[in-house]
Amino acid sequence: MATKLSRDFMIETNKMIDANYPEVLKHAIVINAPKIFAILFAMLKPIIPKHTLEKCEIYGPDKSKWLKAIGEKYPMDKIPPHWGGTLKGVDKYCSGHEIWMQGPPDFGEFFKRASNQIVKTEEGLWKVTINARAEFVEELHVMDGGSVIEWKFKTEGYDIGFKVTLIPNVDDGAAEEDREETQIEYSRVDSHKSLQEGSLSCKKPGVYRLLFDNSYSFLKSKVLCYSIEQRSA
Repeated sequence: MATKLSRDFMIETNKMIDANYPEVLKHAIVINAPKIFAILFAMLKPIIPKHTLEKCEIYGPDKSKWLKAIGEKYPMDKIPPHWGGTLKGVDKYCSGHEIWMQGPPDFGEFFKRASNQIVKTEEGLWKVTINARAEFVEELHVMDGGSVIEWKFKTEGYDIGFKVTLIPNVDDGAAEEDREETQIEYSRVDSHKSLQEGSLSCKKPGVYRLLFDNSYSFLKSKVLCYSIEQRSA
């Protein structure tokens, strides 16, 4: 980005695209953009046509802002649940759906690996370190009642807090924390002594949150190995 050779290449490429494929872009929204993205995008602005720039919107990690923008620009029944939509699929990313022109067959595994924080063990479990005074949450978007969520997990050396809650799809204007319903009561489990396994029959559609809690530990981080699956009843 900082070299003249790269900038010249991008300018010529952009001219060629604009001359032969004008107005291809209908609209673009970039979400969860880090600060460095804004800096790099500012460097590109001089070589991007004005009519293209006017079709682009960039949002940071504030979900309330980019979710509102998506709702105003796109039909939510075409957007996967992970980004606030209601499109039905095999997971919250609608992996393998026809909406994806490109991308990995399993977006869930892709995002976990991309985070560089969660890796897969030889046993096929996901492994993550939960810092002291912190929590780790996995969310499952259940579109229809009757689904079953199954989980198993273990920790290395120490116990962990665990609970399951539901945020129903019905939006009555209340904040999420006020609508949240407990499905499995909170408890500290000896997952360092034995593998914990369980399941939950989902009677309502909504976002089911599986919370692994280490907020009570002042100094000790916890290594969690887990597997969570959703299947039809």
